[in-house]
Amino acid sequence: MRIKICISYYLEYSACKAGLAELAACKEHTFILSPLRGSVLALQRNTLISGCRSSKRHQKAENGYDGFLTIDSDIEFTLEDVLSMINANKSIVALPYETKSKSGVYQVGKWGRVKGDIGFKYGTSEKGFKQVDWIGAGMHYVQAEVYANTEYPWYRHQLVQTEDLQSETGEDIGFCINIQKSGYTIWCNFDNPVQHNKGLDMTTQTQEQPQLPNNIDSEILKHSSDMSVFMNDIAKGWKLLTDTIKNLQEEAVLKDAEIADLKSINAEVAN
Repeated sequence: MRIKICISYYLEYSACKAGLAELAACKEHTFILSPLRGSVLALQRNTLISGCRSSKRHQKAENGYDGFLTIDSDIEFTLEDVLSMINANKSIVALPYETKSKSGVYQVGKWGRVKGDIGFKYGTSEKGFKQVDWIGAGMHYVQAEVYANTEYPWYRHQLVQTEDLQSETGEDIGFCINIQKSGYTIWCNFDNPVQHNKGLDMTTQTQEQPQLPNNIDSEILKHSSDMSVFMNDIAKGWKLLTDTIKNLQEEAVLKDAEIADLKSINAEVAN
């Protein structure tokens, strides 16, 4: 199979280096590395899957791939971990990793009072291959057909409401809600947990590109890095545009108030 490796990173992804080398040497499948630099995870994840081709509500993932392996830049993994997801032959399979607080629970669980409420998290002693309600998006494999049958943007923040509360989900929880609406179930292999080095990517001081194994095409990295800069420029331009519109609207309100005052004065003078 041909599988795209989608890595969202901020400064570098050295935590993934050993795992990437194992994937590059794999004879069973063809893995294509596609990292994307940025700080807006939802935008990065959707761009990597779609190939930045379209914003249509209903669209396929990038052509030419049987599946998409999404990995966060601070995850340590092995070839065995990845194959455990692919060989499960399920639409969506994730591997568990501990929460950033290292509190003895995984970033995977069951819904609470309503869908989108992460009320229960599995402990790090959990074992087996189980159906779950939600996952962290740091290490999961998705068959290509899932994206084709799920509304875009696939990874997005969603509003969760109860009788007395409302909050906004992360893009990973929004993804879980989204694909479940399309009839898909999520599985997690608790027998293959991966290491979560939270903060490694964000605190690294170097701005240099990470060194890749020789048999992973560095041109892919260059193209993806250029694309991430392009996407960041779009985001900055959009914010500038929306801020400008907001300022113009505020100025228009002030001008309307001034005109109303002048009309009132003219009316008093006329009388």
